[in-house]
Amino acid sequence: ANDVLLANSGFDIYISDRVLYYVKENCAPADVEREFILHLFPVDADDLPADRREYGFDNLDFRWRGKGCTARRRLPNYAVELIRTGQYHSEGEGERLWEVAFDAKGG
Repeated sequence: ANDVLLANSGFDIYISDRVLYYVKENCAPADVEREFILHLFPVDADDLPADRREYGFDNLDFRWRGKGCTARRRLPNYAVELIRTGQYHSEGEGERLWEVAFDAKGG
């Protein structure tokens, strides 16, 4: 289909029809239960919600409550230039497990 592999880090990250997919082979339940970082940097900062404009990116961090080794997140309806994503331990200092930033390829 039109899935595009955007990054390969803690998870393989794909985009298709404005949905990000995080896929991990042979994962443990804890792999998808940890907090996900999802920061979107728009082409035009005016597209951001008013309370996010001063930061220059949208913070859509999330916890995945679904089953299996795939998490997914629908992207907002504005043009995204850069995506920064990863996971971190929510306990303690919020240590990053993995993080990657990539061009959103017009997604």
